[in-house]
Amino acid sequence: MREAQQIHLCPLDLADDLPAWSFGGAEVRVFTADELLALIDPLAVDRLRPSWSFNADRFSQINWLVVRETVALEANVGKRALPWLFETLNRDFFKIEPHKERYPAPVERALFALLLAPWEDWTEHRELNWRAFTAPWVHTVSEDLFVSRHRLPSAETLNFELDVFEVDGETIELERRVRYQLGADASSVSALVGDDLVRRIEKAAASALFETPVAHFLVRAFAADGIDEFMGHLTMIEAALGQHESSATECVRRRLAGLLGDAAVAADYGELFELRSQFVHGRSMTTISGEHRCRARSLARRTAAALVERACDAMPSERAADLATLRTVGSAVLTPAKRKANAKTSSDGHEALDPALLRIVEALAQSDARRDFQENEEAAEESAALRSALNLEEDYPAWKARAEALMQAFYERVDFWNEFPLKARVRFVRRAVEENGPAASNDAIIDHAAELASREHAARTAPKPRHGRRPKR
Repeated sequence: MREAQQIHLCPLDLADDLPAWSFGGAEVRVFTADELLALIDPLAVDRLRPSWSFNADRFSQINWLVVRETVALEANVGKRALPWLFETLNRDFFKIEPHKERYPAPVERALFALLLAPWEDWTEHRELNWRAFTAPWVHTVSEDLFVSRHRLPSAETLNFELDVFEVDGETIELERRVRYQLGADASSVSALVGDDLVRRIEKAAASALFETPVAHFLVRAFAADGIDEFMGHLTMIEAALGQHESSATECVRRRLAGLLGDAAVAADYGELFELRSQFVHGRSMTTISGEHRCRARSLARRTAAALVERACDAMPSERAADLATLRTVGSAVLTPAKRKANAKTSSDGHEALDPALLRIVEALAQSDARRDFQENEEAAEESAALRSALNLEEDYPAWKARAEALMQAFYERVDFWNEFPLKARVRFVRRAVEENGPAASNDAIIDHAAELASREHAARTAPKPRHGRRPKR
């Protein structure tokens, strides 16, 4: 089978001066104008078409990510020259590919390796953008003569600015590229992102821990902007450490703490996930700060890098088993922090009820039903009773996750929940737990709680008998 080489050229727009280095089948470098002409139009075909000409001098200022790959050639020359003529029409042209790559696969792999570097820590303008560069497009050049050629995008798609200065009294105007300045630590990128990292990524990609699209979402968050970028970071963490289960958020928090060996990341993830939930569930919300944006990127990068290391070193055969191990490790990491957080005492020396315990249901309630739980002693008592009924008094994270799941399910199952005071809502769930047992499934508990609520609602709304006067004899 015949083969041909393809060269993918990706401009790293806004990049500062970077060292020239190679990693795997990719390299980062700057080209001279002549080198670009020879690379992009080796047979001088495009030069015969004036409209296809490009400003090589402007492009020669740019850092380029260059990825080379060897591809097998289709034996049918017609399919290589006019592939659209051979497409079948009996397929779904309107389908959605949820994990469709934005860049060619070799470029995505190279970008994934680059994005494992801590660019958000190296940039001098973190308040403007954590990225050290952008990748607006990819131009592919093939040595196969039968493949259709494409025009190189204009240099206007990249960022340049006018530089005006004086030399011997003469005003000089030059055009230069716009750059995001990097700190001195960025010079270590060539040592960090090298052949060894690429080999480890390839090894990790074959492991069970990368069955989910972890790399896809890290690159997707980089390529996106605004809320899509933020969602990409959080989705990458879920892809790395989540699975279909009850109390999924709490499980991811524990695994994250276990993977990174840091209790603080669990709190960070919880805070960021709450912002994500506000958006996903259509709640009213304010802006997401730049600090939260950078924290989401940093947490996603650290998670991806640690997952690569774990996949290479441990080589787990089953993802579910390894996630269970990470959860156990995370619980051990969080235990000292949990004890410290729960060691709250009142002024008379007795243990005080954790205010966070009382806000669990508040976070799930509609805005018009919110209240200050610290002033609602009856609701506090019911919350404490529910915690006791679940047999999770010594495990606050597990209690919070279970109670959150139960109350959310109650709100979704009972249409008239807002007709009851908060104390009654918690009471229905607490009674259902007591009567079914804490080991019962959430569905069984909520079915029972909904039945209890329906009975009380029916009793409240039933018409009262009217007592008329006795007729006179």
